[in-house]
Amino acid sequence: MFDIHVLDEEEEGVLWLEFSAKLSKLCFCVAICYLPPADSCRPVDSDVFFRNLLHQVYSYQHKGKIFICGDFNSRVGSNSDYIEGVDLVKPRNFIDHTENHHGDMFINFLSDVNFGMLNGRFNDNQFTCISTTGKSVVDYICVPYEDMENIEDFKIVPMSDIINNISYIPDSIPDHSVLYCDVNLSTNEYRYE
Repeated sequence: MFDIHVLDEEEEGVLWLEFSAKLSKLCFCVAICYLPPADSCRPVDSDVFFRNLLHQVYSYQHKGKIFICGDFNSRVGSNSDYIEGVDLVKPRNFIDHTENHHGDMFINFLSDVNFGMLNGRFNDNQFTCISTTGKSVVDYICVPYEDMENIEDFKIVPMSDIINNISYIPDSIPDHSVLYCDVNLSTNEYRYE
């Protein structure tokens, strides 16, 4: 259905994939991101990370629709990912009230590129990281504001649910959930989900 190739892997923590439909001219890009926690032993500068990601979004937007997802270790609390009164975006419900610097930079980035997070805008609003130290929302799927109407569903599936469904007994359970969305990528000829 799609040919997939690596578009860019130059920036630490960001992998860009390009999906090209085999039966039409439909093309879209996905940025898969990992931003280490601020207190990580890995050197991290969220300002530089989001500046580079912003540059990449502008560089690849001509190829087609863009989706951004991953573990940003960004806690945004009640901060809005759009400009209220200007952008016509459905407000999100939030369950994680904590904010951090990564989260502030993430919100600024989303506003700069006119993207919004799917988290909190659908019925399935859960924490994305559940560990012995607590619960948080740090993993996101983000789309351009104008493409939010094409998102038909969004789910957060805890790893414990997946493991229980397949009757697997692992040595340990990953603490991050799987994020999933259905996207209507209709063209005149084909409909992709």
